[in-house]
Amino acid sequence: MKACILGHSQHGKDQFAEYLGLPFKSSSSMALDLFMFDRLNEHLEAAALVPYRDKTEAYEGRHNHRDFWFNEIAAYTHDDKARMAKAILKEHDVYVGMRCLIEYEASKHLFDAVYWVDAQYRKPLEPMSSFNIEYIPHDMEWIDNNGSLEDLRAIAKQVKC
Repeated sequence: MKACILGHSQHGKDQFAEYLGLPFKSSSSMALDLFMFDRLNEHLEAAALVPYRDKTEAYEGRHNHRDFWFNEIAAYTHDDKARMAKAILKEHDVYVGMRCLIEYEASKHLFDAVYWVDAQYRKPLEPMSSFNIEYIPHDMEWIDNNGSLEDLRAIAKQVKC
């Protein structure tokens, strides 16, 4: 099964993917592997900010520069909007954290299932400048993550992989 897990920042997408038990990769992690680390550090240095020492530190700080990440991934997928999805699905069953509607529309045919993880009663929503996908009922399965981790684990157990 090939799946995509969508939702706003810090709404539990990675945790849901872990509970599914399928090999997964986030867009941020893949971007760091492919191109983002050097671009991000150049961006920080140009703004007179301290660059990240390694990819782990950059990944942990990804929430600090959401618009930059969004724009750089959009540039990476400029000529092929499904490019990131194809790269992730070569080695992983689940793509976590797609952020752009155009990318979603170009790659949704690559997935057997799409899940929308929502925690809007516990966590804020992101601005459209860094995340422009909305829940599409006929394309996505809604995953309510407004409860406990045990609730989310129970929901993941019900998903047929």
